[in-house]
Amino acid sequence: MKAEELMIGDWVQVPSEMNRYKRVCSTFDMDSAVLYRPIPLTDAILKANGFEYRYKNFAALSYEHPFQLEMVEWPNENGIGLWMVRGLLKIRYVHELQHALRLCDIDKVIIIDEG
Repeated sequence: MKAEELMIGDWVQVPSEMNRYKRVCSTFDMDSAVLYRPIPLTDAILKANGFEYRYKNFAALSYEHPFQLEMVEWPNENGIGLWMVRGLLKIRYVHELQHALRLCDIDKVIIIDEG
């Protein structure tokens, strides 16, 4: 990963420690970004964080905003689309979801199961 891809609070994988997950806590962590890998965004992570599937490939997160975040998966492409108000942002990793939520001014802590 590159330092410019990360923000404080982002979740990343630490491959050198048996694929342990950690949150970026400081700019020092961001400077060490080459040591980390992004965490793929999965159905389990979406469900653990309150996304509910309305259709097979369509999940939504209702929030205290005048809109919903709606996730759409493309099975033949590595990625998930996030509809926000207008437009579509294609994301593949947990830290990208965190950035999208921040852009929508949604203060939501993302849960990652380390078990």
